[in-house]
Amino acid sequence: MFYCGRRKSASICRAATLAAALLVLWQSPCLAELQQSYISGTILNAATGALIPNATITTTTGLSYTAQNGLFALRVPPNVYDLIMSAPGFRSNMVTRIYGGLGQTATINVLLAPASTKAGILRGRVSALGSSSGGIAHALVFTDLGAIAVTDDQGYFNAACPSGAATVTVAAQGYTSKIIKKVQIPPSGMRNLAVRLSSSNNSYTGPVSGMVHDACSGALLAGIHIMSSNGAFLETVDGVFKISAPFGNTSLLASAEGYQCALQTVTLGFLPLGAQVNFPLVSLKRGMGTIEGFITNAATGEPLVGARIATDSQDIGFSESDGAYSLKASPCASTVTVTCKGFQTYKANSTIAAGGITALDIALVPLTTCVATGTVNNLLNGLPVAGAQITTENGDTAVSDSAGIYSLTIPSCTAILTICADGFFKSHRIVASISGAEEITLNISLIPCIRCRCSAAVASSPQDSR
Repeated sequence: MFYCGRRKSASICRAATLAAALLVLWQSPCLAELQQSYISGTILNAATGALIPNATITTTTGLSYTAQNGLFALRVPPNVYDLIMSAPGFRSNMVTRIYGGLGQTATINVLLAPASTKAGILRGRVSALGSSSGGIAHALVFTDLGAIAVTDDQGYFNAACPSGAATVTVAAQGYTSKIIKKVQIPPSGMRNLAVRLSSSNNSYTGPVSGMVHDACSGALLAGIHIMSSNGAFLETVDGVFKISAPFGNTSLLASAEGYQCALQTVTLGFLPLGAQVNFPLVSLKRGMGTIEGFITNAATGEPLVGARIATDSQDIGFSESDGAYSLKASPCASTVTVTCKGFQTYKANSTIAAGGITALDIALVPLTTCVATGTVNNLLNGLPVAGAQITTENGDTAVSDSAGIYSLTIPSCTAILTICADGFFKSHRIVASISGAEEITLNISLIPCIRCRCSAAVASSPQDSR
């Protein structure tokens, strides 16, 4: 014990008292440094229930850990964590709002669905539009094929991704989300992607509402976490949610233990009236089944490479060089849709049993003619443009009516369209039936130009670069 008498100065007494207090704290088991937080659990194969070796756990705050045998125990500072689970040959999954309390252990068990194609690598950097230095840290990068990554402090990301034509969504707090389509991920190869995000305009906000339900039973799901790219979090009480979003694109992530996480992106305009988005979450606890077979050209019998096979439970795969495919799918799936450029879309009802194999050979019918339909409007005010001429390179022409609506037959289902209207810049569009649909929807926005006339040679609009 320290004793401060009259002979000792006040400063010496204070120092001695502080030293004594620190000594007591150092010896106390309640010292914060000794009270670590832990997050532990297992990473399991949703098809077999087996532990997944060499799985990676990444937090959106930058921590990373490899679970060599499917078991993990993270020692973390007290905080609330969002965890990304990934492994070669599997779709990634994400569990949000895991609380690492002081001296406590949070336990979670995460299921990963097997991927239906070989894995490739998607890597790159996310940075701010107009910035010449640095990247955006802790941005989330998603693909519809089942890969999730988070950027490091310099904006770089790296993720194992099932191969095929992916739609990539990039979201970061304070920025407008961006969607990039048709990003080819090569099997056993690498694809680099540089993404620039623009700052979001927070002076305009509007409500985004919706429901979260079980994709198989249709029942509303309570206790689901909704995470927004603008930094907002909420938990559904009765399966219904409402959240505020700024002008532009905002990505929303719904996640819960035992379910495959789902991402949706909504768009709000300058005068937001709100938007609605629903999340059908696929339960991974029901296991996985397999649909397999061959995809061929119905006219020639030749195998089709790269045909896209998808179920209504968001399972996606692609046919190989010999037309063969093998799609891991949820028993919740009831419909199989196959698309291939230049061919009619194929849809069929299918029953998938957990642990079973369903054989399904598919012959796709080639497309000969498609119809492009849509509206032509003024980019600045959104009003319809009547009398706009939409012409193919072969001379086929349609004219928009008083509501801006047009309909144009497209031979061979692929064409370059020229759109011309008095008072607007001329515009060009490439139209193609990528998904195999016989009807192609193409809405066109024109930029006003007071002196432009359709009969005269006019400047092309900046939209031509798209």
